[in-house]
Amino acid sequence: MSTHFMHGELTQESVTSLISIIDKDEDINIDLYFSSTGGSIGMAEVLVDYIGNAVKDITLIAHWHIMSCALDVFTRSVCKKRVLDDAYGMVHLADRDASVRDLKDRTSQDSFLVDDLNRINKAWLKERQHFFTSSELAVIKKGGSIYLDHDRLLKYIDEFSYVLVEEESKEV
Repeated sequence: MSTHFMHGELTQESVTSLISIIDKDEDINIDLYFSSTGGSIGMAEVLVDYIGNAVKDITLIAHWHIMSCALDVFTRSVCKKRVLDDAYGMVHLADRDASVRDLKDRTSQDSFLVDDLNRINKAWLKERQHFFTSSELAVIKKGGSIYLDHDRLLKYIDEFSYVLVEEESKEV
């Protein structure tokens, strides 16, 4: 059994570095301690795909903060999962920086990407809106964040995970 860590923002550099390290590891069983404030939606997708198709048996272990697209990585990755007692989560709609000038040009990449984010956010809300109170949904729809304490994080993961979550670890 090998142990690896993913802490910090999900960027091209951090995700490709993690994948390279795991690929070079000769051990087939990997424990991956995962704590992130989020980051690139595209790199989150890469990580979900890698974990789901890896030749290795990866156990994803949530600790500390699992926020934004990192929570999507945790719920959508097809693998064994554990959640440590110190974990909490945060959700919000996806966003990106875009040039106001480019948004006026319907043929610009920024305009296309904003439209695509709207599609992603609409699908995310449709799937998950029943989990949140009406006041929380109002905050989310206005671009705010909702924090999930440990117990609510476990319920969220249980409801939206692609596979069952292992029994909660008592480690801190």
